[in-house]
This record gives sequence, C-alpha cells and structure tokens, in this order.
Amino acid sequence: MKKTNLRVSFALPVMAIVLAGCTAATNVNKNTNVTDTNQTPIQNINANTGKATPTNDTSNNINTGSSDPATAGPADTQAKVFEVSGKNFEFSAKEIKVQKGDTVTINFQSESGFHDWVVDEFNARTEQVNTGGKSSVTFVANEAGTFEYYCSVGQHRQFGMVGTLIVE
Repeated sequence: MKKTNLRVSFALPVMAIVLAGCTAATNVNKNTNVTDTNQTPIQNINANTGKATPTNDTSNNINTGSSDPATAGPADTQAKVFEVSGKNFEFSAKEIKVQKGDTVTINFQSESGFHDWVVDEFNARTEQVNTGGKSSVTFVANEAGTFEYYCSVGQHRQFGMVGTLIVE
C-alpha cells in the first residue's frame, strides 16, 4: 500500500508540471507590415490632377504605373508605383510595363491566403504575407526585356500565379 501511495504522490506533481507546460500561453506577435521610419514613402503625382494615383488599364489587367511620359523630364527620378494584390493563385495585374532605368515600387497585398511577389532578374521580392498583409519592394528596372514575376509560396507559381514585367 505504501508503494502505491508513493507512486501516486510522485506521479501527480510530475503530471501537473507536464500539463502546465503544455497549456502555457504563447504570445507571438509577427508584424508583416514593415515601415522604414528613416525614409519617406515614394509617391507618384499625376501632373494633371495632383493626386498620387496609378494609371491602370483594367480591361487587360495591364498596369503602367503612375508616371506620365509626356511630363517626365530628364531629371524625373520618381518611382513608378504599382498596387498589386494576390488571391486564389492569381495577381490583380497580369502585366506591368515600365521603361528601362525606371525605379519601380510594388506595393503588394494578399487578399486571400499566404502570398508574395517575386521577380528573380532584379532580385526583387516582397515578404510573404497572409490575408490582409502588405509588403513593398523597390528596385531599378535596369535591363530591357520580358520577365516573369510570380508567387514563391508552395506550388502557387506552378498553379499559374504568375505575371509579366515588360521593361521597354
């Protein structure tokens, strides 16, 4: 009888410690919205309206950015800003057109699921973000050609989550 009581009295505290470790609260806060407080955001201003709005051809999902070639001068170094979202194995913009030498900013947001935006040739990659998450990347399109951008999460690229970056 004493052996049984000894085993029970030893086992109960051990089980309590193990269970306490299994149920301990874990507080993890991962912020995928990154803001660099040392830099001011780059915005494109439409010379005709004074508003920072990109020019989008939604009929063909072609995004040409917000710089107006008619008003761009030799000292024009503003970035072309593109708002791109991802969901269900597709991007909101199937094609993005820029000029060689343009500074390009992609503001990416996941509308549904876990996604990112990547173009290998310019070493440009947003963070992988979940639904509602946002991430941005800025790069210089210093090589003319046609380049594929894609989502690098799992098999998303193979399932068709791709688009075309055209640098003229």
